[in-house]
Amino acid sequence: MNSSDQKCLKLLYAITILCFWLTSPFSAQAQEFYAKASVEKDTFIVGDSINVRVEFNFPAGHIYMLQKMPRLQSLEFLDSSALLKQNKDRVKTITITGFDSGQFTLPPLEFDFLDATGKLAGNALTEPLQINIKYADVDTSKDIKPIKAPIQVDYKPFPYWILVLIAVFILIGFLLSKLRKKPKPEKIPVQPVVAENNINYIEEHIRKIEALQESEGNDQKFWFGLKEILRSYISRQYKIATQEKTSAQILNQLKKEEVSTQYIAQLENIFKQADLVLFANQETQNTEKQAGAAEAVSFIKQSSS
Repeated sequence: MNSSDQKCLKLLYAITILCFWLTSPFSAQAQEFYAKASVEKDTFIVGDSINVRVEFNFPAGHIYMLQKMPRLQSLEFLDSSALLKQNKDRVKTITITGFDSGQFTLPPLEFDFLDATGKLAGNALTEPLQINIKYADVDTSKDIKPIKAPIQVDYKPFPYWILVLIAVFILIGFLLSKLRKKPKPEKIPVQPVVAENNINYIEEHIRKIEALQESEGNDQKFWFGLKEILRSYISRQYKIATQEKTSAQILNQLKKEEVSTQYIAQLENIFKQADLVLFANQETQNTEKQAGAAEAVSFIKQSSS
């Protein structure tokens, strides 16, 4: 076998090995998943935002996420939480910064690629990046100017004696007004005359209800009168101003006074029936009137005992 035949055999062997590597699963995975990091320049000023551009290649329907946060030397991620989230963008920008001068290395970033079911399909590792950080250049050609002297401001003290003079005049006027006022004669309080035949207010309200039952008024007149009698009783019994309050306001006030829920329920039934007649023009039978009056009498007797 001559030398030309040997060269042909070696070339054929190399082509065979290359084809095997390209068709192998390791080569397919390497071609399907990769990540490449780059920066727009190598040198930055201290405190500058450094945008690291990461380009990805992966099959459709996959997502990627940073496997873990690398430890940085004198560098700092400005948004570290966003790196650990799942993403599907083909290009991602990661922002870092540095607060010390020198040459630093951004270590490789390892990304995991997940398929649609969430299973690990592959991973990729970026190359380390060298980043130079320096302080801003100072222009020494310009003269350093001295600090300007303080500005002189004309200051005139406020004449506080004017305030003292005004206070003196106010005091004199107050004393003169006191001296000019004549003392008024003291009023003797008039004691109210108590009637000898003063009727107990509980019995008084019960008698009013009984009188209302015997009257021949229409529905609205009856329920309005019954409601007014109960308003008057509640005002005397619980010291509540009821004349300017609605039914709901009276019930809420009684709840605040910790009145028994049984009494409040009785009163609520009467008020509800009265409001339906007074505001909704609902008609009631004579038996309903008598039942409402009886419940009102029961409420007064039980709540006053």
